[in-house]
Parts: sequence; structure tokens; C-alpha cells
Amino acid sequence: MILMNRFRLDLPFGRSVVTLVAAHDLAPQSLIVELTESSATANEVVMLGILARLRLKGIGLAIDDYGTSYSGLERLSTIPFTILKIDMQFISAMMSNANARAIVESSIALAKRLNMKTVAEGIENEGQLTLLKEMRCDYGQGYLIAPPMEFEKLLDWIATAYEADPSISASLGL
Repeated sequence: MILMNRFRLDLPFGRSVVTLVAAHDLAPQSLIVELTESSATANEVVMLGILARLRLKGIGLAIDDYGTSYSGLERLSTIPFTILKIDMQFISAMMSNANARAIVESSIALAKRLNMKTVAEGIENEGQLTLLKEMRCDYGQGYLIAPPMEFEKLLDWIATAYEADPSISASLGL
């Protein structure tokens, strides 16, 4: 996953991503470019063109921190996102706050209607995980599942998880 808060979304970036995918013989759908909902650019038209080209090449697009900025619905209607990541502030509040729960539930439903996958950020307890499964959230991330880690530690974590449950390889795409 490429986090766009660390790169400038411009024409050279778009070309570099496509070139690197081809040079390393990667499946384009295995790469996801992640933008925060409030990502700004000096030239919105250029940004939309770059993102559309990346999608045409099969590269996925994720909108991160969904629900935390004013432009969410406008962005969803103009950018061909493949993944909607629901901000952790709603996940942590949904068990005790009916409004947060309604936002999470409607965000998942909206993503399904737009043929997008959903990711819940900041899952910290079994209650949240159970409720998200009931809401049909596709994926989750948070300390309940695993803390943030470097790539090398991720490989060890996957191996350990596989030893405990060999069926995990299907859910990890292995």
C-alpha cells in the first residue's frame, strides 16, 4: 500500500508507480494507493486523471479516514475508489454512541452499493469485531488483530498465524 500523505500526487508519481509495477512483474491489483479523505492537491483535474489512469491499470485506490472531512461524499462520487477505510474514531465510539454506530453501518452499506470493500480502522476489542462482522465489514485493522509492524515482523506474524490456523492463508490471499 502506498500512503499518499508521504508522496506528491503528480504525473511523475503516476508514471513511476505504473513503471515499477511492470518492472517488478507485480499484479497491479496487489497494489493500493491510499489517500486520506482530506488529501489536497494544487490541481484537482490532474489528480483525478492520475487516479483514473492508475485504476485503468488495475491498481486499487483506498480512501482513508473516511468520515473525518467535509469532502467524503464528493470524493466518493468523483474518484474510482476500491476500498473505503472507516476512521477509528467511529469504530471506537460505535459500541456506546448510536450516532457513531449509524455512521459505521451506513458507511459499510454505502461502500457495498458502490462496489467497494470496507476496512474498519482501530479495532481494539471483541465487541467491536463482532459488531463489524454483523455489519458485513470486509476487513479490519487495529491492536486486537495486530499492532503496526515492519515488513519483516509481518512475515513472522503471518507464519505464526498460519501455524495456528492453516485456513488463514485463504483470507490473506496466499
